[in-house]
Amino acid sequence: MFSNNGCFLWEWIRYTLFHKSSYNLQDKLIGTIFDSAPAYFHGKIDGLQSAIEYVGNKEQRDNLISMARSLNPNLVKRRHNEFWNGLRDDIYGSGNVPQLYLYSDNDPLTNVTYLEELIAHRRQQIS
Repeated sequence: MFSNNGCFLWEWIRYTLFHKSSYNLQDKLIGTIFDSAPAYFHGKIDGLQSAIEYVGNKEQRDNLISMARSLNPNLVKRRHNEFWNGLRDDIYGSGNVPQLYLYSDNDPLTNVTYLEELIAHRRQQIS
């Protein structure tokens, strides 16, 4: 089960299981569950800042917001596109693994429109 931070972890798990692994570990994966994820941040730093609002205590949030503001916006956008397109187009080949998305239209981080587009695209790829 993956939340928004877990989606970044899922990206590396997919890479390891379906691209780098010399074992048949992918046969052991029976499905993935996304809980209010993945969020679509438009590749903008203010999107990262909105996610940071839910992190730890005020001091941690302030440090992370400061760090986010220091990032190169072009690199943030490129990384966002790489991440989102990787999920959308399943670049590591986990396409036959069932996926369940739990979400609400009241979630301040997960934009329902983008998430439903992602789900529709994934359905089309699997069919």
